Amino acid sequence: MNDAAIRELLDKYLTETLTAEEMSQFRQLLEDEEQMPILDSRLRELFDFQLQQEYSLPEIDQRIEQHVMSVIHNEIPKPLYRRMPVRRWMAASAAVLLLILAGAGYYMSRRPIASPNVRVMADIQPGRSGAMLTLADGKTIQLDSLRNGTVALQGGQVVQVKNGALLYNGEGNEVVYNTVSTPNGRQYRLVLPDGTKVWLNAGSSIHYPLLFSGKTRNVEMTGEAYFEVAANAAMPFVVTVNKNELIEVLGTSFNIKAYDEENSIAATLLEGRIRVAKNTLLQPGQQAILRHGITVVNDPDIEKVIAWKNNLFDFDDSDLNEVMHQIARWYDIEVVYAGHQPNIQFTGKISRNMTLQNLLNTLAVSGVKCQLEDRKLIVFP
Repeated sequence: MNDAAIRELLDKYLTETLTAEEMSQFRQLLEDEEQMPILDSRLRELFDFQLQQEYSLPEIDQRIEQHVMSVIHNEIPKPLYRRMPVRRWMAASAAVLLLILAGAGYYMSRRPIASPNVRVMADIQPGRSGAMLTLADGKTIQLDSLRNGTVALQGGQVVQVKNGALLYNGEGNEVVYNTVSTPNGRQYRLVLPDGTKVWLNAGSSIHYPLLFSGKTRNVEMTGEAYFEVAANAAMPFVVTVNKNELIEVLGTSFNIKAYDEENSIAATLLEGRIRVAKNTLLQPGQQAILRHGITVVNDPDIEKVIAWKNNLFDFDDSDLNEVMHQIARWYDIEVVYAGHQPNIQFTGKISRNMTLQNLLNTLAVSGVKCQLEDRKLIVFP
């Protein structure tokens, strides 16, 4: 999208004259970090004449950052543009907040925000795409930086990397198994031999055959994965989670979260149907929690469940322990508590593209006190 088109969309948004199609384009624009500098520039042009008599540019940056923090802290932010007509000010504030929600990482990554509650000796970069492929013969291939092309031949299948994803071409003629695993600090996507698409979060794995045979398509997983299952009514798709819990897939799109340290399994259905533990049938928009039995949640926060797949942290209604689990996996660090665990609740969404220091500085507004030593994050009461 060119500069003029971006500016036109932003102007229409601020004056509340976007059509439904233009609103869709605007939402897509907000998810494109490469366009953030243009949006930032246009916002400054629009409001500079309101601000230049009252604030310096550093102060403007500070007020934008305060908006970011207020979103995380679940507070109502103070007006940025108080001299504007009320209707236009509301639209402008909404635009800024929306920009922050979609692109907080851009503002935060321009320069670190100092916080007396956070001490960092050396910053840590965010996670990225990457995984380890283990072939049937035990050979391992690091997928992090492979270019497009063939990486192996397995059981009649051509194993390829294309546009940062692993996929298979050909007709399988032998039941051999591959495993894709993501360490902490990595995520990856792949297409199984049957056409099923899988996204792996950090600290996860999937074990699968190159030729599905028998009455079902069986795979095994650990950690967290999002599936879009290729349709085949004659051969249901079955997921074994942590070597014991079975999930039979009768539909298409679902997310499974099963990290050992969280002592539970959450299966969330977006489309189709799934059967959990042989006797609980989920409909779209439902979630099954397996912890000493099964609890069905009828209205889970779907956006929160799949935020990781969309490269976001979603901390809505999250406690400190849950937030730190996500941070530890994505930045590949160890989190320890110096004393009792603070009782802090969070809300808000943040880009996973932030460096660790910038993320911690953002969370500090909620009272998080911590110190990073090498790859160990110490959290204080």
